[in-house]
Amino acid sequence: MQIVVTIGANGRAIAAQIVASSRSAALDEAARRAVLGWCYRPALRNGEPVQGQVATNIRFTLQ
Repeated sequence: MQIVVTIGANGRAIAAQIVASSRSAALDEAARRAVLGWCYRPALRNGEPVQGQVATNIRFTLQ
């Protein structure tokens, strides 16, 4: 699945949008909640942190 995360200038996730679903609502929501809790390095413009977006893939493996 793929999620686009909006990251604030402080490095915290502001929002997460699922771009490609895992086809399981429960797994999609678990992944969305997880990426909202991660810390990120914010984008820089002229050496200053700014809001930005990053796309990330989440892969689930059942064991």
